[in-house]
Amino acid sequence: MTDRTTPTKAWSERVSALAVAITPRRRRDWIGAMAREASFEERPASSMAWSLSCLAVAARLCALEGNFVFAGCAGLAIAALVYLDWHTVKTAQVLILLFATAAAMGRWRPRASLAIGLLFGCSLFVFHAASNLTGLFRPFYQWKALQPTDWLIMAAVLPPAMAAALAGARLPREIA
Repeated sequence: MTDRTTPTKAWSERVSALAVAITPRRRRDWIGAMAREASFEERPASSMAWSLSCLAVAARLCALEGNFVFAGCAGLAIAALVYLDWHTVKTAQVLILLFATAAAMGRWRPRASLAIGLLFGCSLFVFHAASNLTGLFRPFYQWKALQPTDWLIMAAVLPPAMAAALAGARLPREIA
């Protein structure tokens, strides 16, 4: 019999790592200690809840540190990308826009470019997964359950999105 807690624990660790990555530098040790406490939770659901609370605190710290505008712009950009993805069949244009936005956000916050790439790269996958799990807000073109290849294609967006954010971070500040 396989252990069903491992994937949830792994996702909990990823959420905790994201919380640490987006936290302002002077508060990172504190959030890191909070995130480590999530690993001590025995039940996977408790571990995930603890990790999500770390992420919420980290987001709050970002807002208090002046990163609220950046977080708001990133949230609006992802919402717009998901809306476009779900209301058009022009996937190539949506992906080009996703990569360009990830590059622009990476240029805006170079130190957070890895987290930005992860955020944008996973956004479509996460929203489709939530849609399939809840049965709510399905894209207009999705009349049947997603196939494994569909999930693989959505997961394949992650490396190029991370590369775009990292490339954006490496762009010179002043382009002549």
